[in-house]
Amino acid sequence: MLSKCFQVAIICFILPLFIQACKPYSRILDKGLIYCLEDDPVFLNPQKTASQTTYDVTSGILFDTLIEYDPKSSTFLPSLATSWSVTDTKNYTFNLRKNVRFHKTEFFFPSRPLLAIDVQYTFERIINTSHPLHHVNTNHFYGLSQHTINNIASITVDSAHQVTFRLKEADNTFMAQLSSPAGSIQSLEYANYLATIDEATKIDFSPIGTGPYALQSYIPNHVIRYTKHMDYWREKQNFGQLIFNITPNNRHRLSKVTYGDCSISTMPQFNDLTKINQHKHLQIKSKMGNNTAYLAFNIHAPPLNQKEIRRAIAIAINKPDILSHIYSYTAEKATTLLPKKSWGHVEPLVQFPFDQAQAKVLVKKLTTDNIELNLSVSRNARHYNPNALKMAQLIQAELQKIGIQLHIKSYNWSHLVSKLHQHDFDLALLGWSADYDDPDNFYSSILSCNGRFNYSQWCHPTFENLLSQARRSNTRAERRYIYQQVEKIIFNEVPLVPIAHGSRIFIFEDKLKNFSFLPNGVPNFQRVKIETRGQRS
Repeated sequence: MLSKCFQVAIICFILPLFIQACKPYSRILDKGLIYCLEDDPVFLNPQKTASQTTYDVTSGILFDTLIEYDPKSSTFLPSLATSWSVTDTKNYTFNLRKNVRFHKTEFFFPSRPLLAIDVQYTFERIINTSHPLHHVNTNHFYGLSQHTINNIASITVDSAHQVTFRLKEADNTFMAQLSSPAGSIQSLEYANYLATIDEATKIDFSPIGTGPYALQSYIPNHVIRYTKHMDYWREKQNFGQLIFNITPNNRHRLSKVTYGDCSISTMPQFNDLTKINQHKHLQIKSKMGNNTAYLAFNIHAPPLNQKEIRRAIAIAINKPDILSHIYSYTAEKATTLLPKKSWGHVEPLVQFPFDQAQAKVLVKKLTTDNIELNLSVSRNARHYNPNALKMAQLIQAELQKIGIQLHIKSYNWSHLVSKLHQHDFDLALLGWSADYDDPDNFYSSILSCNGRFNYSQWCHPTFENLLSQARRSNTRAERRYIYQQVEKIIFNEVPLVPIAHGSRIFIFEDKLKNFSFLPNGVPNFQRVKIETRGQRS
């Protein structure tokens, strides 16, 4: 199937006879929205990856969640669940909206609306290692913390439209996780259908959801096409099609949005921002991301098993220089792992100073040997780190001044992730974008003993106990105080070095109205429209 798609793509790009057929974008702008995307998604199921690109093309598009988070009021709002109740701090019962229809596509025609068994299936696949689809397309699931996966005692169907989650212990991050992309509700009927035709692997590449758009087609490295979900339970979308034109090259994306082949483009080069402002028909919209770029240490790789060596590296990094050369001052300097926009952030009383003289003294005090280390980076741009290779070169130059020689190893993203899982690295430039607005998403994911992204292999009992206390706490004030203690441990033990919090920057045509962001920072297309001549938004 895939080879046929590539054959069509080759014909379109090579033979002049098919050029017009392969460039439909400008002709469909009136009835479709085209977004220039920087990379292919890893999956089209946000539960199977932590990829920001996957979130961008699925969150609020293909899927709905039981509840939604409102950052203005810091409360949860109904979505697929119209109401809910919590008893004994551990039992969460949700009453589902009736007559919510799943997508009708060329590859699947559902026979029934959303039921409680779909919610049960969605989460059982994640938490139950013996579930028949748990190991399909790897057994890795993201978004729900490992603690939460272990903490769900049962998921029971109380009636056709009621489902109850029973936790082993209280967890005040649970609702936030259900509102995240990890809570995207999927179709049990579709999963059973794929199993009967022995095509279960399609579950994460050709998904069926209840969201405002349904998948029409996906040609890797080329285009993703969605069509309007005509039976959507909410207000219908303004576009018949939503198209993601996959364009990895920054300049090509800029060219396409400039000349109208795309209505929205992402991740411009910072030195192009002035040029973009000269085009009156283009606008720039930015949002400080709930993310952190950081330097991770493999603490089992000598001499990085000595925290004073890690501290020497931390104070040798010139963060203001990085903010200037990598982000063009569109990012904030990280003083803690938690971004400043997080409700749990408290500015620390002590920070890593930039002090190369002291760093040099620490290195000489600890070893007389020449230190040579590998620094692993991704070639792929990310919102939290738009140019990891250049950042690595800046750090390399600074560490050379204190007697540490870095050898930079660059990989594509999937290869780097493989290296990280194998612990085949010394240092790595990484980052984290929040799945949901709760500090625990950062701490548990990156530094908890069982955190799936704890590539440093750092494990600290007191740190772990503090995270557990915070999850059980009922007040944000108490949790902030606990997270202050958490940050003190990170400062003292140096398992990583927070560097910057990056912005999400988009370019779009000025006729595009109501473009905004979802709470997790992904584009929100639900109210977007294109204003034609004579119209006013």
